Amino acid sequence: MPTIKFDGEINGKPVKVIVVDKGWKKMYFAKPKKFDVNTPHFEQAVNGTLEVHLDSAGGQSFRVMNVNAIYSRSTYAENEGMDMAVLPMNQTANGFAINTSLSGSYVSIPSGSQWCLMALGTFGPWQPKHSKP
Repeated sequence: MPTIKFDGEINGKPVKVIVVDKGWKKMYFAKPKKFDVNTPHFEQAVNGTLEVHLDSAGGQSFRVMNVNAIYSRSTYAENEGMDMAVLPMNQTANGFAINTSLSGSYVSIPSGSQWCLMALGTFGPWQPKHSKP
């Protein structure tokens, strides 16, 4: 299955979004270019389940989201008082910008007609990532 990569910004910091389709699940995640911004990761299984977590800027820890709602939207999404994770889904979103505020996330995608995957819920506590042997 193909791996797709494209560039954008989260809160003014450059990131690379990577979309990996393994057949039985699809993963969408952002990697900070300078390890200076927290980045969301989505894993969508073919059975419809969606797992969301947030990696710390330095990549040493993560937080798992207890997901309450899932949306596909463009331009702006209100967080409804919950934590939010947002990430574009398609390579045509290259050059996107996501800016978060206390009330939600503003999304700018150059083509203007693209959608983002958005999850609302509650992030758990930060947990250390275990190093691979």
